[in-house]
Amino acid sequence: MTPSNFCSLDQLRPGEIAWVTHVDGTDDLSQRLGDLGLQRGVEIELLGRAPWGDPLRLRVGNWRLGLRRQEAARIHLQKTSIH
Repeated sequence: MTPSNFCSLDQLRPGEIAWVTHVDGTDDLSQRLGDLGLQRGVEIELLGRAPWGDPLRLRVGNWRLGLRRQEAARIHLQKTSIH
């Protein structure tokens, strides 16, 4: 894999699919993101963004989630494919 296959969730483009590698931090937000299923090895697809770019609409496994860009920047990914 090349370094271009790694990014944070806020850098993903609509239709891209990636796997979570890690979530930054040890605070309450990091814990909450993990509780929402954003853990190592989970597949994520960026479905879209609000017209002003925030929040992001995601598919996490078999369910949908909305996150602010600031939260998404803490989630690091390895891209798997581009649609």
